Amino acid sequence: MSAGLHGMLIIDKPKGLVSKDVSRILQRQVLPPQVRLGHVGSLDPLAEGVLPILLGAATRLQQHVLASLKVYDVTLVFGVQTDTMDITGQPIRVAALETSVTRERAQQALAALVGELELVPPLYSAIKFKGQPLYKYARAGRAHEIDLASLARTVQITSITLQELSWVQRTHQELAHLQEVELPLQLQTLAFRVACSKGTYVRSLCDLIGRRLGGAATMRSLRRVQTGGVHIGQAIPLAQLTTSPQLVDAAIIPLAQMPLRLPRLAISAQLATRFSQGQRLAFTIDLHEHNPAAGDMPQLTIPPQFGLQAPGGRCADEHKAGQVEGAAWVHPWWPVLRLALGGEPLGENKPPQDCECMVQHNDGTVLGLGSLRFQRYHRSVPRSASAPDVLSAAAQHSLIHVVLKQKRGLRQ
Repeated sequence: MSAGLHGMLIIDKPKGLVSKDVSRILQRQVLPPQVRLGHVGSLDPLAEGVLPILLGAATRLQQHVLASLKVYDVTLVFGVQTDTMDITGQPIRVAALETSVTRERAQQALAALVGELELVPPLYSAIKFKGQPLYKYARAGRAHEIDLASLARTVQITSITLQELSWVQRTHQELAHLQEVELPLQLQTLAFRVACSKGTYVRSLCDLIGRRLGGAATMRSLRRVQTGGVHIGQAIPLAQLTTSPQLVDAAIIPLAQMPLRLPRLAISAQLATRFSQGQRLAFTIDLHEHNPAAGDMPQLTIPPQFGLQAPGGRCADEHKAGQVEGAAWVHPWWPVLRLALGGEPLGENKPPQDCECMVQHNDGTVLGLGSLRFQRYHRSVPRSASAPDVLSAAAQHSLIHVVLKQKRGLRQ
């Protein structure tokens, strides 16, 4: 196994471990000791599924992986609420449903959750209140000091679909610690798949579903099947790596192929040398041309995470990509221009802004993170025939001046 590992490793996390436990196991039993690593997103001990691990230079890209759609397979059980809002907690309320949940009622309740939703975080969570995580207040018996309602956050539920309605006996081993309260002989369970934004506490979502259906509910199981642009089909079980560490080399996603919310620039060998030495690269693009001007021009690609159409085609989402006025095609650089300018049109007096990008050699080697700055292109022209020596700046509205500089190197 090479010590120079750089990229993303997708772990299928088992139950019983927190995310930091997975990192420690990889560091001690699988990876060479000099390899830096860090996990993306956290999973509680009850949760399992996709856990991206960044290795080497990829650890510097964590902020570009986090903001992403997450998909979970979830099962909840009706009739009881616990202090942790999952099946591992202690019972605090028993409220059986008056009638069994039908498939139609369940589908209606789930459909009503799609869109923006305000959720109160669980008491046992890492959200901080006055500088301390909530779970520390809970474990110290100081939960009464917290105003949970003030910590509510707005999340986005993209989709939520019913998978199964079933039943579980109260004698099931998962419920053994709940026998001190009077549970029904059987408890109904509901399984669903939810696609949601970062920051969605699924335990709070399960609690909300229970209340909307007229009873209590707590999360029974959670499996993350997608996050950060990767899915469960790419994951490798942790136990498989601990027994066969040599599988890491084949399982790792290299830097050049990592799913990131970053435009990518491919540059020639000559420009790559200048970029790596910290030199600024300046060039001009013409929004009225289908192809950039001839010469040593970097080639830009837009990752699919932006939801933008490929260059040269008509764009369906004008808010995201925009269109050059009077044209029926989208210039390859236009989506990034809009991204850098915050979706605003290119006004003559708009100050320049920076846009991060991944800079790669034409052969795919990642060189580092770059900063793109866009400005209106100006040229000096005679102000009048009578005073040819007096110059003024005249904007060429179809031309954009671009400066690329190194923001952070990523050594492989």
